[in-house]
Amino acid sequence: MLRDPKNAEFKDQIYYALAELAVKDGNIREAKRYYTQSILWSIKNDRQKGISYLRLGDISFDEKNYVYAQKYYDSCVQVLPEDYESYDAIKAKAEGLTDLVFHYERYVFEDSVQRIAQMSDKEMEKYLEKTLKQMKEAEKKRKEEEAARLLEQQSRINSAASNVGSGSKWYFYNTKIKGSGFNDFRSLWGQRVLEDNWRRSAKGNSAIFEDDTTGTGDSTDFSQDIDSLTVDDLRANLPLTDEALVASNDNLMNSLYMLGVIYKEHLKEYTEATTYFTKVLDRGVAHPKVLPALYQLYLLKKGTSEGDMYRSRILKEYPDSEIAQILVDPDYLKKKEEKEKAEYLAYSNTYEKYRYHKFSEVLDICEKVITTDTTNQFLNKYYLLKAFCLSQLKSGNEAAISEPLVELIKRSPDSEEGKQAKIYLGKLNGGGNITDTVDDKSANYTVDMAAKHFFVVILKGESNDMAKAKIKLSNFSKEYFRSKNLDIQITPMGADVQLLRVRTFDNADDAKNYRETYASDAAKSSLGTMASDYEFFEINLENFKELSTKKDLPSYLEFYKANY
Repeated sequence: MLRDPKNAEFKDQIYYALAELAVKDGNIREAKRYYTQSILWSIKNDRQKGISYLRLGDISFDEKNYVYAQKYYDSCVQVLPEDYESYDAIKAKAEGLTDLVFHYERYVFEDSVQRIAQMSDKEMEKYLEKTLKQMKEAEKKRKEEEAARLLEQQSRINSAASNVGSGSKWYFYNTKIKGSGFNDFRSLWGQRVLEDNWRRSAKGNSAIFEDDTTGTGDSTDFSQDIDSLTVDDLRANLPLTDEALVASNDNLMNSLYMLGVIYKEHLKEYTEATTYFTKVLDRGVAHPKVLPALYQLYLLKKGTSEGDMYRSRILKEYPDSEIAQILVDPDYLKKKEEKEKAEYLAYSNTYEKYRYHKFSEVLDICEKVITTDTTNQFLNKYYLLKAFCLSQLKSGNEAAISEPLVELIKRSPDSEEGKQAKIYLGKLNGGGNITDTVDDKSANYTVDMAAKHFFVVILKGESNDMAKAKIKLSNFSKEYFRSKNLDIQITPMGADVQLLRVRTFDNADDAKNYRETYASDAAKSSLGTMASDYEFFEINLENFKELSTKKDLPSYLEFYKANY
């Protein structure tokens, strides 16, 4: 069938069928050859080409050659139609193996350049000169083979076209479409031979660091042509300074550790995982990944003498680490979670007291936490809260208000709270205040259901939470109230509190309808758990002006409960 010119159009399918038969016969080597031929002959049949790539990917995956598997799967999703029945699963598999390929190639590259960097100047010069010569010879050979390969492909097209008789609609006979096919081939395959990394559109020149036992790295990137490369260009990519070596070791150690994690957690290849975690230790480099690698090896060897050895080493070399605490107390993480939950509730309650203007009580709580609970996860926030309370209780006393801010900056200058403390300290130094002083005069709210209204959501916490909430609220409004052209505004309301204000409703009934829809089960598809996570209310324009001036949410919420 392959020799019959009438079957030229179907050669990709014929080779695929031969490959399938070879698989059934257990001849995997022959199957690979036929699948590859099927790909080469799939000029316009992307579906067939994709399936052949898929089969080669599956074979490589079964052989645990995950680097090749990733490249075949990646090629597969480039050509298969997206409506292919398992397209999403194949794409996920390709993406899942991408990290493995990245870390493997980075590890090999960094290991190679470090070995070259350790050579004497004379050895290095000789090695780089030899490598540069090999690179240029390989490039020359590559170009020759590429030209021959393109001519061969053109010959296949011409041969097929000359044996089918007339009929300009058929692909191989139509000169215009035939030329398009040739260009498609050049676009897909580019100027490269069929080799490792063959599908990459911008393959780096990694031959400088070639190693017969470990493969080749692909991390370096030469922007110039190989023909114009010099020994100095190659030397520039070597870690010859202390700073460059530290950076190289960081890349190498991170990639070794991640390879261990990928093999252990995603591929369930525990022998390979053990190999890479052990390589982390064998490098003899002081690095943050050494401790987690020891712990991973302990988990892999738990219950054996080898596992006991890793446990002892962790306890001896890292006695104060969280991992050591876990080894000593199996309930450590559970206790830690309970402690963090208790800390969260305590801070929330304290902040709620601040909202209700119980400044003296809140100040006492802040003092106690700052003095006695230095590991509290909200300690930085307590420093800020202390400053806010002092701003209310000792307005104008810059020294007193500044004290917790200065301490916070010393303790944690680069934290989010530390950065805020610097801003507040600048305000104080400029003669301003960090909070609006609470007016003892109670707010004057009025009932006017016919007036224009806003719907308001109270947000407490980080700015990214606010951004996410605003997006959800905007999506909800567009889905359920598109015709009203509602707008969402953000209004600060004291420390760590923002109001998301939806405007403008004609009257209280319109706002109430929005609120009831917002709180419905149907709205959860847009809002998630916003309705249960945050307080919300309606308010008319005049009352909102009063609230913005007094910044006394608790008093308005009492008014709201009584009148709405």
